[in-house]
Amino acid sequence: MTQLFKQLAMGKPWPVCSEGNASAPGHVPYEPCAAGKVSARQNDEGHYITDEQGGQCTALVVENTPRFSELNCEAPHACIDPQAVENRLRKEKPYYVDLAYGGQTKRFWFNLTGAE
Repeated sequence: MTQLFKQLAMGKPWPVCSEGNASAPGHVPYEPCAAGKVSARQNDEGHYITDEQGGQCTALVVENTPRFSELNCEAPHACIDPQAVENRLRKEKPYYVDLAYGGQTKRFWFNLTGAE
């Protein structure tokens, strides 16, 4: 496995073995946002928008709250409070492969830094 990760870290392709029943590697860089928060990022104009792959977490401001009016949000949409934005935590092991065996599929997480 160490050799595999070294090869991947150097940009070599993921090895393919049809008998291995393994998926192509996937990448999920961030931990999920805390309950009640959504992932977000800044768009080209500098405004925060929701984005599943965004590097920040924030709470949405909903209608009928004082903060909704303060931020000049437009009904019927919720909006993002820029003061509530925080950086998402990065996963320690952001890469994965799914291995199928015995009628089940199991996800294995790993990193390419060589750290355990």
